[in-house]
This record gives sequence, C-alpha cells and structure tokens, in this order.
Amino acid sequence: MASSGADEPRASWPRPCSPPSRPGEAARTEEARRAVLAQERGASLTIADVPTLLADYALGLVVVNKPAGVYVDDVLRVVSNAFASQTRPRVTMLHRLDRDTSGCLAFATSPESNRAFSNAPVARDAFEKASFMS
Repeated sequence: MASSGADEPRASWPRPCSPPSRPGEAARTEEARRAVLAQERGASLTIADVPTLLADYALGLVVVNKPAGVYVDDVLRVVSNAFASQTRPRVTMLHRLDRDTSGCLAFATSPESNRAFSNAPVARDAFEKASFMS
C-alpha cells in the first residue's frame, strides 16, 4: 500500500546559518581592496617572481608558475618581455587562471604552436588539470 506521506515524520533539514543574499558592502569593499592589491603586485611583477617550469622553443611552449594574487595579463606581459628575443611575433596565453589561484600557466611562443595547442582538446585538458594539481 502506498503511503500518502501524511503519517510520515517531516524531514528535519538543517536551517542555513544565514539566508542567501546579495553580497553586502563589506564583501564589495574587500573585493575592491584585493583588486587594487593585485594591480599593485602586477605592476611590480618581474620574471624572477614567475619561475619558468618549462621553456621548449622547438615545441613552442613556455610554462611558468603563476603566483596567487596577480592577474594573468600581468604574467603575460612579464613572460612576453622575458622571452621576446626567443619568440616570433608574440607570446600567447593558452589558458587562464583566476587572480587568487597559483599554478602552471602555459604560453605558446609561435602562431603555429598556439594553433596546435588550442585545437588539441587533450592538451588543453591536461593544462587545466595540471593547473589544479599544482
């Protein structure tokens, strides 16, 4: 016989500590402070702050260890300047990491390698997994 549910006890779900809501002024202020700090760190970033893990010019690949708290665009600027003499026309980023995330960040050093790595889903998945593992 099927139960109507009326005679079953109600599930006692835990109440949330605080109801979901929009971020308050404190959260917006903290995010603005962290963004300014990241911009300041990025402006003073040097190649010494971004250790090179792999530089394979035949493969057209440079992998660096992005520090937490800086934007990937600042890392791209530093890597482009550091490898300008070895690369043809420019260094391009193969994937991104969040500002607060540290890990492996891969760059292509030629248009051919950019095309090859961008069109290779297996390689792209490997880069993403490697960035989470570091």
